[in-house]
Order: sequence, then C-alpha cells, then structure tokens
Amino acid sequence: MTEIERRKVPPDEIVGAMCVWLGCQEKFVFPEGNINNTYLPEDWRCLIVAKGSLFNAETIMNADVDGFLCPKHNKVLLGLLKTGRIIEKIR
Repeated sequence: MTEIERRKVPPDEIVGAMCVWLGCQEKFVFPEGNINNTYLPEDWRCLIVAKGSLFNAETIMNADVDGFLCPKHNKVLLGLLKTGRIIEKIR
C-alpha cells in the first residue's frame, strides 16, 4: 500500500498534536492529557479548511484540512494572508 492509512482518532485518545506546517516539528501535549475540555496552548491555532457552514459540526468533521499551527507558523500564515508575502523574520 503506497498511501498513508488514516483513521479517525476518538477525542478521548488525543493527547497532543504537531504543527501541520511542512517540515515543522513543534508539538504540544494537552495539560490534562486529552482534548476534552481543554484549550490550545497560548498562540497555537486550529486550522480548518472546509466547504460548507462552520455552524454545522459535520462540515468540520469532514474538513479537507484540519490541524494545528504553532505560534511561528500562525504568524507566517496571517502575514501571508494579509500581505501576500511570506514574512521571513518572525519575532
């Protein structure tokens, strides 16, 4: 099999995540050990790319992209969206 096998992980099995930016190795672990009733670490952001209404939970569950951005890559993406240029220096 050449494609990566994917499975939906039940929320109670999620203990953390990595940044979805290609090549980034930043990661975090939820303080309580799982995603239930837990907020993301400061300056981390959830990235969802989906077709449909975000008011419909099914839209989010079937998103084309869902993942997390570390603080550095959150700033890069926001800069790219606002200016059309990738900002090289991140403070």
